[in-house]
Amino acid sequence: EAKDMAGVTFDDLEIVIGKTYLYVHMEEPHCEHPIVFRDVRLAHPDDPVDRRDYPARLFVGRKYRRKCQMCDVFEARHVTHKDRHAPCHPCFFCDQCFNCLHLNKDGEPWYTEYEHNFYHHE
Repeated sequence: EAKDMAGVTFDDLEIVIGKTYLYVHMEEPHCEHPIVFRDVRLAHPDDPVDRRDYPARLFVGRKYRRKCQMCDVFEARHVTHKDRHAPCHPCFFCDQCFNCLHLNKDGEPWYTEYEHNFYHHE
């Protein structure tokens, strides 16, 4: 479910531990940030008491950024499966290569016999 985050607090969210959520900036550029809640606990006496200190980031994993498997220059933004134009399955594409191989000049698909998802870096 999509919500405007301007007035949303953690009390308004139904958080599932281990589930990946996507935080998307709607202004340009449209940045997408996957967020995973891995642990929740009750407050401890040594914890900060100021609410502005939360949520606390305890761990930031190193991102593995896949490159486009067509040009090997730009970061992948799309992944396809069972794609007849792809050299492998799954295949990762940057925006430019995906659009060139899959969309006509009007932005309509050349063909639809493949599975497409947006790729979010691991």
